[in-house]
Amino acid sequence: MASKTPRRILNDILEDMSGKNFDKFRSELLDRKVVRQNQVEGKDYLVLTDVMIEAYSEKRVLKEAEDILRAIKCGQAADELAEEVKKANKYVADVPFVVAAQQKGQPSNAAPSDGSDFLDRNSLYLIRRVTNIGPILDELLFKKIIGPEVYAEIDAEPTIQNKVKKLINVHLMKKGKVEKNIFYDILKQQEPFLVAELEEN
Repeated sequence: MASKTPRRILNDILEDMSGKNFDKFRSELLDRKVVRQNQVEGKDYLVLTDVMIEAYSEKRVLKEAEDILRAIKCGQAADELAEEVKKANKYVADVPFVVAAQQKGQPSNAAPSDGSDFLDRNSLYLIRRVTNIGPILDELLFKKIIGPEVYAEIDAEPTIQNKVKKLINVHLMKKGKVEKNIFYDILKQQEPFLVAELEEN
């Protein structure tokens, strides 16, 4: 069974909070000066999750959420979140061993994805759900998959979703298999939870 993504974990934790504790969580988040008041004031848990992921990235968001929960004395919720993180980290950590076993010819339940095939199958989901776009663009530039002009063009887009959409639809889809495989390897490093979930589906 696929591991929960950070988005789903945080959604579940925030949804279960009482109104009073949810307000305290939102207030503590604002005190940390990473989001603006108009982004979270009067918003529900789904919007708050999206805002936090955009601010912190999927890699960091759950640690920051746990810190906030402990700061507002919601210890039980913090412990539940920490336990879900352990389960998710164990799942993602197991993925490289599955791939390594297949490369040695050992049996496994799941086949490793080809980068080109993965991109073709999941482009819509990637556009909607990739959040850690900055480091991905940096790696693509470093590996010369995109040039400085393309980097600047993508980075100028106003939202994360627009950046990912331009990267995939305008630039990556016309690249060859080698370039798509490099993007796939970068994606596994920067968005491991998302890749693991999409590989399962």
